[in-house]
Amino acid sequence: MMDSAVLLGLAVAARKSGNLAQSLVYLEHAIAINPEDSRIYFLHGLTLEDLNRLDEAIASLKSAIRVKPDYAEAYNIIGIILHDQKHFNEAISNFYYAIRYKLDYSQAYNNLGSSLRAHGDPVGAQLQFEQAVRLQPDYALAYYNLGKNCMDLGQLEQAEINLSRAIHLKPYYFDALRLLGMTLERLCRLPKAIDAYQAALKLCPKNADIYNRLGNALTNHCQLDQAVEAFRQALLIRPDYYQVHSNLLVCLNYKSTYSNQEIFAEHLAWSFRHALHLAGDIQPHQNIPDHNRRLRVGYVSPSFGRGAVRYFLQALLDQHHKEVVETYAYTTLSLSPELFQETSAFVTVLRDVSAFGDAEFAERVRADGIDILVDLSGHTPGHRLMTFAQKPAPVQVSWLDYFNTTGLDSMDYLISDEMHTPLQTTQRFTEQLALLPHCRLCYTPPVYVPEVVESPFIKNGYIVFGCFNRLSKLTQQGIALWCKILHVIPGSKLVLKSHSLNDPASWPEYHALFAIHDIAPQRVELRGASLHQEMLKEYGDIDIALDPFPYNGGLTTCEALWMGVPVIALAGDRMISRQSASLLAAAGLEQFIANDPTEYIGIAQKWASNPERLASLRQTLRQRVSTSPLCNNEQFARDMEKLYRYMWRQWCNKQQSINQQRAE
Repeated sequence: MMDSAVLLGLAVAARKSGNLAQSLVYLEHAIAINPEDSRIYFLHGLTLEDLNRLDEAIASLKSAIRVKPDYAEAYNIIGIILHDQKHFNEAISNFYYAIRYKLDYSQAYNNLGSSLRAHGDPVGAQLQFEQAVRLQPDYALAYYNLGKNCMDLGQLEQAEINLSRAIHLKPYYFDALRLLGMTLERLCRLPKAIDAYQAALKLCPKNADIYNRLGNALTNHCQLDQAVEAFRQALLIRPDYYQVHSNLLVCLNYKSTYSNQEIFAEHLAWSFRHALHLAGDIQPHQNIPDHNRRLRVGYVSPSFGRGAVRYFLQALLDQHHKEVVETYAYTTLSLSPELFQETSAFVTVLRDVSAFGDAEFAERVRADGIDILVDLSGHTPGHRLMTFAQKPAPVQVSWLDYFNTTGLDSMDYLISDEMHTPLQTTQRFTEQLALLPHCRLCYTPPVYVPEVVESPFIKNGYIVFGCFNRLSKLTQQGIALWCKILHVIPGSKLVLKSHSLNDPASWPEYHALFAIHDIAPQRVELRGASLHQEMLKEYGDIDIALDPFPYNGGLTTCEALWMGVPVIALAGDRMISRQSASLLAAAGLEQFIANDPTEYIGIAQKWASNPERLASLRQTLRQRVSTSPLCNNEQFARDMEKLYRYMWRQWCNKQQSINQQRAE
């Protein structure tokens, strides 16, 4: 009979060759011969783990510890198994034992950090990851985990440092490159983020998610053609990746080189590919078709209490006549307790549906008896159009944060106005247009808005133009036009402010776009993002705002006007390129709307040549805007309720007609 040492050697050899079953046979014979050898139990536990017989593996590892109570490696493996089973408390306990018996055990410190992080203790996890790399400076995985944990804590600079160290130690580290790209993107170091994503794609060229992230980074870095190509590559890999397809749709709207017909066709392709099959899930609606009863209206968004949705929706919710409309808000992204409480104050019911699948969300809408369901996202990130494709409400409406068709047959209406969508528009929609009398948007400024300051021309002696929009809206045509303005108005300067400019290392690249047109860097001041209140104060440095095209400003346009800064807009041929024109018209500022580039330059020259008149307008603009339809929230709510009532009565008439046909 072979002794246990020989059997252990055979087990090790069998395991190395991949014959786990034979290895297990040898180990069980060895245990029978020598039941007090901790090494045999340990290898037996590892082999059972490899065979996914996890409870047996833990039992064998515990036997190893029974024989050798300070067996740190056995505690560590038990901890790993328990962590994978999401038994984090027990895993943490075992990792602590491993460290107790082996103080320099870097792997156990790393694993303990992972369990603490998963258990919701990123601060505690940070200490363990730091100890792991302190003990083992070449530990790439621990640096990766430390970088990931720094992201959890919002320590983006430290995350970048640690992820870069992980990649230095392990150059082909895909996960670290992916996470580094995400970190750099959040730091608005877009060229470096793009490099990281491209390096990750060299390692994994069939990763649709990285192509999507690359496309978003390229969009924000004004490389729109490359962004479109990245999104299309993602769809070649994963044709069912509907959010990537939506990102492509949004990106197409940034460029005037794509016609309205091409963009419409791509929206139809989205619907055909991703949503058409859901038509079979549409159920009959049980809503009572009473023309005049109180309506239950549901609003759907990931952005309640944030950004444009906050400043264009909150007052509407507050102004709704409660006897006319009962409001439900469905947040598709979890809100902080503060935002949840704030939003709850403006609606009858607020539901967090962020964890709901599309079918579950649709069922919730049906159970709530919603009459009119309003989508506030369109194809922007976080949308729930797959729920709308199941038609959970009798009337479904697209409004606010999108500027094109959804492409869905199940979306009944798109809310617009005559300036956004004139009768002669070449833009096409699957929805029926429902037009508001003034503007499809109504602005409410934040409570902390600063006071308007005197004209900056008075202290500067020259005109300062400005654009605080996302840099993804900058196009070659727009830059060329702005450069012409700077040439014809001597001494004038331009200020660009965007989160994409947070990294000064990228500034020469943007200055080069103006240098092509002989505009020196000194005439184009670049500024990064700041807190909202501070950003509004910076309008005190701007005489005239220049609206980008074909993708206009929205909230940015309203904010400039509220701060006393007029906005020059070029009206285009689609909703998004007529947005600022509509806002200006609602504010009674039609004289700042240009119909062609020559007129755009002419408006800039006219106002720049009369700084006294410009300064006077600055001091009266807020009052003028505040009393205009652009800020008349009460009237806007009444107009919206009339529109809802019209939509509802159309559905009621249709239902009555169907019922009559059935009766006959």
